[in-house]
Amino acid sequence: MRTFFTFVVCFLSLGSAEAQQTPDATVKSADKTANPASQFDFPKAKLEFSEPKVVPGVTGSPLIANQKQCGPDGAIFVQMALPPVYREKEVVALGCPNGSQSYSLSLAPNGLNDISLSDYSPTGSEVAFLVRATAVSEQTEYSTTTPDGKINTGKGYRGEHHNYILTYDRQGSYKATIDLPADKIFTKIGALDSGEFVLLGYSSASRVAVLQLLASSGKLLRALQLPGKLEDDPTLEQGEIGGPAEVAKAVAGLSRWQFTSTRGNIVLSRPGSSGVVLEVGSGGVSREVPLESPAGYELDGLVPAKDRWVARFRRKGLPERGGIDANSSSGNFKLFDVSPSDGSLRTELDLPGGSSIFGVGCEADGEVMQVGLNDKLQFQISKADIPK
Repeated sequence: MRTFFTFVVCFLSLGSAEAQQTPDATVKSADKTANPASQFDFPKAKLEFSEPKVVPGVTGSPLIANQKQCGPDGAIFVQMALPPVYREKEVVALGCPNGSQSYSLSLAPNGLNDISLSDYSPTGSEVAFLVRATAVSEQTEYSTTTPDGKINTGKGYRGEHHNYILTYDRQGSYKATIDLPADKIFTKIGALDSGEFVLLGYSSASRVAVLQLLASSGKLLRALQLPGKLEDDPTLEQGEIGGPAEVAKAVAGLSRWQFTSTRGNIVLSRPGSSGVVLEVGSGGVSREVPLESPAGYELDGLVPAKDRWVARFRRKGLPERGGIDANSSSGNFKLFDVSPSDGSLRTELDLPGGSSIFGVGCEADGEVMQVGLNDKLQFQISKADIPK
């Protein structure tokens, strides 16, 4: 049976686009990540959030992805898995002045089958979805054996699967399908307002991570250099010398890396890395930035933002999976306003007690927006000014 993925977006009134900020040509050469900022008492800014307002027309799910995305207009994009089996994924755009509109990838005239969502990225004019699918329409019989010896049979789309980009405008209309090379497994997409795409993937032939800049047509414009400290990942190293299982782990590891849209550019980060990130702008102009980290913490990711860098840090030694207390009072995570020019920590953003660090979904125009669910699984948004 073909799997359908439904997406909810909002109608926008698109005004004049803000000038895209090009990554700075140089950064400070000092490696701040090797010397965490333990000797400083950083100023704290207590965030005072407004009363939560329910977002009408959208129902949430108990399973919501931690990482959010953010449009230049401040709309917050959230991915969730739908009950009761939690296999179907949905993306919702919240905080839109004209409400929400739903549409399905199955309505796109692209001839794809067995579509699964890998990643997505919104800009001011469109939303790009990175999917994995097959163009073969025939279903065939298959059988699998469980670890306890039970044999399961059925019919499914067994044709060759690889990656595609599906683009839609922000009003919900399908625009195009871009067929990506089958010799690479792509895990992350970053869309730029220039129409270009930044893609992170894994080369099956050379067994290395690849970062590429594509034109809006899908044509490869150039390969981008990954910082050595990002590539210094044990799962990638094992993938180079191991068998199929190690390659699968390397690809799974890459799916944890993050593309964050901020200041009109895309920032690539790896959770648990030494704090080095790569900022990529139009034309593939890029710069490597070393981030400071609080003593005893490591980079977890960045919050999507319009005007600044907001970094999330996690306490060292926390498990990569499983239940982790993300309540602000636990101290397991910290949120900092970071200087985009050199990666230095400026101000710790102090959340109210009882708030989840992953509730912070977006920053725009000096406001931090927090996303939550009430007991009716309705999305709620509250806002707080970042003190100057």
